[in-house]
Amino acid sequence: MTDGPLGLARFEARLPQVWDVSRVDALLALALEDRPQEEAVALARHALTLALDLRDEARAARIELHLSALLEGPAALEAAQTAQLRFEALRDSEGEAESVLRQARLLQDGPALTAALIAAELGAQAGLASLEARARRRAGDGFMHFGNDAEAIRAYERALALTGTETPRAEDVPMLLSLGALHLRADDPEAAFRVYRAASHLTHREGTIEHTDALGGLGTAYGQQGDVDRAFRFLERAAQLAAEHGDQRRHARFLNLMASAQDKLGDTARAASLYQASLDVALSAGLVDAQVNTLLNLAEHDLQRGGAQAGAQAGARLAQALVLATSARLGSAQRRAARLLTRWAEAQGDLAAALAHQRTWTELDQAASRRRAALREQELAATAQAALVLAVRHERLEVRQRLDATLAATEARLTELRAEADHWKDAALFDVVSGAHSRRYGIEQLNRDFRRSLRAKTDLSLGVVGVELPLVGNEAPAELQVNAVLRTVADLLDQSVRDTDVVARFDQHKFMVIFPETGPAGAQVALRRMIERVTDHNWAEQGLGAPVAVAVGLASRGFLQGSQLLLDVADEEFYRARREGHGALSVAQ
Repeated sequence: MTDGPLGLARFEARLPQVWDVSRVDALLALALEDRPQEEAVALARHALTLALDLRDEARAARIELHLSALLEGPAALEAAQTAQLRFEALRDSEGEAESVLRQARLLQDGPALTAALIAAELGAQAGLASLEARARRRAGDGFMHFGNDAEAIRAYERALALTGTETPRAEDVPMLLSLGALHLRADDPEAAFRVYRAASHLTHREGTIEHTDALGGLGTAYGQQGDVDRAFRFLERAAQLAAEHGDQRRHARFLNLMASAQDKLGDTARAASLYQASLDVALSAGLVDAQVNTLLNLAEHDLQRGGAQAGAQAGARLAQALVLATSARLGSAQRRAARLLTRWAEAQGDLAAALAHQRTWTELDQAASRRRAALREQELAATAQAALVLAVRHERLEVRQRLDATLAATEARLTELRAEADHWKDAALFDVVSGAHSRRYGIEQLNRDFRRSLRAKTDLSLGVVGVELPLVGNEAPAELQVNAVLRTVADLLDQSVRDTDVVARFDQHKFMVIFPETGPAGAQVALRRMIERVTDHNWAEQGLGAPVAVAVGLASRGFLQGSQLLLDVADEEFYRARREGHGALSVAQ
C-alpha cells in the first residue's frame, strides 16, 4: 500500500485507488478474511486510520469493535471502550452494547459483572433479545463467581427466556449445566432435573464432556429425589464417559457419587470399593482436591459404619485430608475435615480433641464468612457501579437530546430569520409605493454600471424624471392619489425603456433611469417616448382634474468622474428642465 505499512503493499491490487469509504470497507473486508492475526490487525488498523481521516465515526467504531475481537489484554479493552464511546455518540445501541459485552469478556471479577449488567440493560432498552441473552448469561457467570446463586439462577433463566423458543439450543448447553448445578446447590432437584434433561437431550448420544456432565447431573438429581437406582445408572454411565475422555477429575467425582448412592442402598462394601477406586484415580492423576474429597467421603462412610476399626480408619483419613486440604488451601475441604474430626472425636469420647477441632472449625467457618462477605461487597459494588454508569449515561443522553432539540429549534429559527432577511432584502430592491426599484438598488446598480463603463470604455447615460401633480382646488392630491400616480408613471417609464435599462425611485416625486451602454441620443429617444405617454395618459380616470406633468434631466458619463457626480449633474438638469416648463427635457452638454 502506498499510504500504509509496506508489509501490506501486496494487497494494493485488491483495493480501490481512491481514498474514500470504499477503500475503508475493502480494507475491513480483507481484515475479516481468514488470515494470520498480525496481518489482520495491521489491515484493521490501517482501515481505522483512513476512517478517522475521513471523519467517518460509524466505520471507525465498527473497526475498533473488530480490533477488540482480534486483540487481547489492555489493547483489546481500550479498543472496545473507544468503540463504545463512538457508538453512544452515534446513538447506535446495538454497537454500544456489543462493545460493552466485549469488555465483559476481557475484564474479571467486579468490573466484568458491571460490564455484563450494563450490556444486558442496553440490550433490553434497545429490544435486542439475542444480545441481552448473551449479556445475561455473562452476568450469571459473574454472580456465580461471587457466590450469589439466586441472582445467577435469575440471570440464566432470563437468558433462556430471551432465546424466543421453548426448546433450548445446543449453544445453551454450558449455561444449562451451570443452571442445573445451581439448582442442586439450592436443594431444588426437580428444577435441576428439568434443566439437566434438556441438556441431555441436546447432547444425546454425542459422548461429549457436556453429555457426561448432563448424565451426571441427572444422576445427582435422581439421587436427591430419592430414586437411587436410576441415580446409580446415570452416574455409572457418566463415569464411563469421563474415563473414556481421560478426564480423571470427573471420573473420580462420579465414582464418589456412585459410592454415595450405594451407601443409600445399604451396600457398604460396594460403596467402599467405589470410594477406593475414586481415591486411586485421584492419586494416579495427582488431583489433590479430588483426593481430599474422596478421603472425606470415605471417612464419613466409616463413621456411619461405626465400630473401633472403622473409627480408627476414619480418624486417620480425616487427619490426612486436613493436612492435604490445608497445604492446598482448600477452604471448604478444611472446614468439612474439621467438622468431621469434631464428630469423630465426640464419637471417641475425646472431649478435649473435640473442643479443639470445634475451635478450628469455627475459625475456618468465620474466615469463610468473611470471604463471603468480601465477595458480597464486591458484588454489590459491581451492581451499584453498573446502575451508576447507566444513570449517568441516561443523563448524558437526555442532555444530548435537549441540546439536539435546542440546536434544531435554533436552526429552525435561523432558517426563519434567513427567509425573513431574504424577504426584506428582496423587498428592499423595490419601492413599496411605486413598484419601481428602490433608491438603494438604483444607486448600487448605477455604481456597478459606472465601473463597467469605465473598464469597457462604453457609454452610460442617466436620466432623472420628476413628477408634478396638479392641485385639486387649492389642496394637494390625497396620499392615495399620489401613490397611484407614481405607480402609473413608473409603469409608463418601464414601457418606454429597454429591459436592460433600470428604473428606480430616486426621491419623493423623482425617478432615475439608468441607460447602460447608451449615449445621450439613444436615452433621449426613450425619455421623449415616456414624456409623450405621460402627456397622453387619461389622468381623469384616477380622479385628477388636470394631467400630470414631468420634467427630465439627462447626463452622460463623458468625462465625469464618479457615479455620484453623474447623478448630481442629471439632477441639476432636471431642475433646469422644470424651469423650462412641463414636458421639458434638458441634456447636460
